[in-house]
Amino acid sequence: MKKVLALVLAVLMLLALAACGNSSQPTPQPDGSGSQDTPSKEETPTPAPSGEETPAPSGESEEPAASEGPQYGGNLRIVSVAEGATPIGVPWNVIGIDVNLCVPFGETLLTEASNGNIGPWLATEWEVDTEEPSVTFTLREGVKFTDGSDFNADVCVWNITHFIDAGSISPSVLSAEKIGDYKVKVHLDNWANTILSTFASHSFSMISKEYYEANGEEKAQENPVGTGPFIMKEYIHGQSITFVKNENYWQEGKPYLDSVTYIFMSDTMTQNTAMQLDGEDGVDVLNTTNAQQIITLTASDALYMATNSIGPVSLMPSSNDEGDPLSDIRVRQAVSYAIDRDALIAARGFGILEAATQFVPEAWGAHLDSSYDVSYDPAKAAELLKEAGYENGFSMKFYVMPNMVDSDIVVAIQEMLGKVGITVELEFPDSGGYSNYRFGGWDNGCLVQHTRSLAQIGNTFGLYLDVKKDDATGEYSWTYMPDVWRPTEPLYEAEQAAGRSPEADDALLQEIHKIIMENMVVIPLYNIPDCFIMKNYVHDTGFAEWGAGTIWLPSEAWISQD
Repeated sequence: MKKVLALVLAVLMLLALAACGNSSQPTPQPDGSGSQDTPSKEETPTPAPSGEETPAPSGESEEPAASEGPQYGGNLRIVSVAEGATPIGVPWNVIGIDVNLCVPFGETLLTEASNGNIGPWLATEWEVDTEEPSVTFTLREGVKFTDGSDFNADVCVWNITHFIDAGSISPSVLSAEKIGDYKVKVHLDNWANTILSTFASHSFSMISKEYYEANGEEKAQENPVGTGPFIMKEYIHGQSITFVKNENYWQEGKPYLDSVTYIFMSDTMTQNTAMQLDGEDGVDVLNTTNAQQIITLTASDALYMATNSIGPVSLMPSSNDEGDPLSDIRVRQAVSYAIDRDALIAARGFGILEAATQFVPEAWGAHLDSSYDVSYDPAKAAELLKEAGYENGFSMKFYVMPNMVDSDIVVAIQEMLGKVGITVELEFPDSGGYSNYRFGGWDNGCLVQHTRSLAQIGNTFGLYLDVKKDDATGEYSWTYMPDVWRPTEPLYEAEQAAGRSPEADDALLQEIHKIIMENMVVIPLYNIPDCFIMKNYVHDTGFAEWGAGTIWLPSEAWISQD
C-alpha cells in the first residue's frame, strides 16, 4: 500500500506550521545543558537541512546583551498572527493559525530548528527503520501533565491514535504501539524522509489522557492540560489568552517568566502604538510580515528583531473546472506575465520584501536554474490571452489571506491585470472565512496565499500540493486545497520518489518544482520574512529559530528586571 507523503496538519497552514531561516544555533536541551548530538545517520537518517545558509532579510538586529543571566518574574505580552477564535485544548481539533497558542502548554516529542535540524524533547532518542518502515521513540521519564498524571508510552500511543483517527497527521503514519513503559513504535506504510518533522510540530502536542477521559472532549477543548511550562488561566476569544507559570514543570528551575499573554490585535497602527508603550498598555513582542511596519518600528533603539525567510506570497488558481479560464495554462501564464514584481517591490518592499521568481526561493535546495524564472511581459500576456480565446479579457476574484498579505500590493496587481483585460474583484475575508475557501474550495479566481517554505522543502510540497492515489481504483486526487489545478499523476510519482529517498534529495525535489513551474500550478509573487520585533529587555525567546516561524521556547524566555 502506497500513500503519498504528506506533512502533518497541512490544514493548519503554516504557518503555522513552519518557516525556514538562517539560524545555525544548536538545539537547547531540556536540562539546560546546551547542544546535544542527535543520533548518527547510521542509526537515524534525519533529513538534511535545506535552509541552513538562508540569509535573513536586511535590517535584522542582534539581541541586546544582558548584564546578568536569566532572571525570574515578569509577564511576556505577545501580539502574534493568531486570532484567538477557537478552543485549543485538543490539538487534533485545532484548525488554523490558532495552533500557535498551544506552545506555552503543549510539548512535542521532538524539536525542529529553522535550519531543519531535529532534536529531542519529550522523546530523548529515536531510531528510524527505513525498511520496515517505522520510528521508535524512547520517551523522557518523570514528566507529568499539569493535572498530575504521567506522560508515558500508554499516553503517547493514545495521543498518536487520536491524531490518526482525526486525519490530522501524515497519512504515512499507520499506527502506534507500546513496546515498553517509555518506548513507542510508530508504524508507517511507506518511508517518508520528512516524517520526523511531524513529531516536532506543535500541531502534534501531547495532552493528558486522564483529564480527557474523565471530563470529555468538550471540556478538554476549553481547558488545555499539557506538559508545558505554563497553564492556561483565562481565554477571552478574540481578545487575549493568559498562561501562568507551571510551578511543577518537569524542567527544574524553569520557566523564568511568571506568565505569558497573547493579545489579539490586528490593526497595524494600534500594534505600533502598543510596541512603543510600557506596562499593561504595551506589548513586548510583535510578530509581523508587514515590511513598512518592520522598517517603522526597528528605527527605535528600544527594539530589536529576529527574522526568518519564509517564502513567497503566491496566487493559487481555481482551475479544476474545465470551464474556468484558469484551467488553461496559457491563461495562468498570462496572469504571471502581466505582473511587474520589481515594480511592486520598489513601491512596497521597503528593503525587506523581494520579488519571487520561483515557487521555491533561491536559497532552498529545490530552486531551479534561471530558465524557470517568472518575468514581466505584458505583450506576451496579451498574446497568450488571445491564443486562449480571451482576447477581450475575462473576470475573476482574488480571495486575500488576512494578516500575511500586503493589501496595497494586491490592489496594484489588480490594476496590472486590468491593463491586459483581466478584471479582478477583491475579497478580504477574515481568517475563518479564508480557511473555508482554502479547504472548502473557491470559484473563478485565485487565493492570494502565503505559501510557506519550510526547512524541509518536501513538507512545503505536501502542505499545498499533495496528491494521493487510491490503490483499489487507481484514481488520483489531492489531499488539501481542493480547487488548485495540478497534474495529479506526475506530481504523485515525483512526490513518491522524493519522499521515499533515505534523506532529502535536492535533485528529486527539483523534479516536483519543475512540474509546478512548467504548469504554473502556483504563481509566485513576492518573498516575505517572518519578523519578531521585541523590546530590548526580552531575552532567549527562540523566536525565528524554530521550525515553524511562530514556534518558540517559553521555558527559556526571560525579562530583565532592572
